[in-house]
Amino acid sequence: MSNFYLQKKYSKKRGDCIYYNPECKERTCRRARRHRRDNLEHVKHVKRLWHKKNAITEREKKRQYCLENLEKLKMKQVKFQKSERGKEKLKGYGLKRSHKHHQIQPSEWIACKSYFDNSCADCGMTYAEHKRVFKQGLHKEHVIHEGRNELENCVPACKGCNSKKWMYPFNDWYNSDNENISMVEIRRSQLHFTKEVKLLTCIKILYYCK
Repeated sequence: MSNFYLQKKYSKKRGDCIYYNPECKERTCRRARRHRRDNLEHVKHVKRLWHKKNAITEREKKRQYCLENLEKLKMKQVKFQKSERGKEKLKGYGLKRSHKHHQIQPSEWIACKSYFDNSCADCGMTYAEHKRVFKQGLHKEHVIHEGRNELENCVPACKGCNSKKWMYPFNDWYNSDNENISMVEIRRSQLHFTKEVKLLTCIKILYYCK
C-alpha cells in the first residue's frame, strides 16, 4: 500500500476513513506532470492566487527558516554569487535598482522624516530605536512600488517594514488587515498623498530649507 497515495476523507456512511488513490504514485506523478505541461497558464494562475492568499504565512515560514539556517544560506549565496549565472543576476539587479533611487534633496528627506515624527510611517519605530536595533537610519520607501522617485512617493520606513512591503500595491499594504500597521499610521500615510498635505509638505520643506 506504500506505493499508493492516501487521503483522509469523511463519509456519511462510514464516517472518517482513508481513501487510497487507484493509481500508483508513479502513474499519478506522470499524470500530474502532464497536466501541468498542458495547462501551464492555469497552473500559474492558481499558484499566484494561492501565494496571494497565504502571503503572510509563507513570509513568516521563510523568515523562520532563514533564522534557523543562516550559515547554510550564507554559504549558498556566496557560491551562487561566484557563478556565471549569479554574476549576471547581480548585474541585472543592480541596473534595475539604479532606477529606483529617490531623487530628493537631503533637506526634503529631513522634512519628510519630520512629518512622520522621525519614525517609521508603517509601524511607528522611532529613528533612535531603529539606529540601535539595525545600526542604520530609516529607509526611503516607495509607497507605490513602480511610482515616481520624488518626494510625494516617499515615506520613511524601518528595515523590517521596507522588506515586508516589497512590491505590494498601496491599498494591499496600507489597510486595517495588516497587523504591522496601526490605523493612525494608515490614516497619516493616506493623508500624506492628498493635495492638501502635499501643499503642507511643500511649505514644511521650504521652512526646513531656510
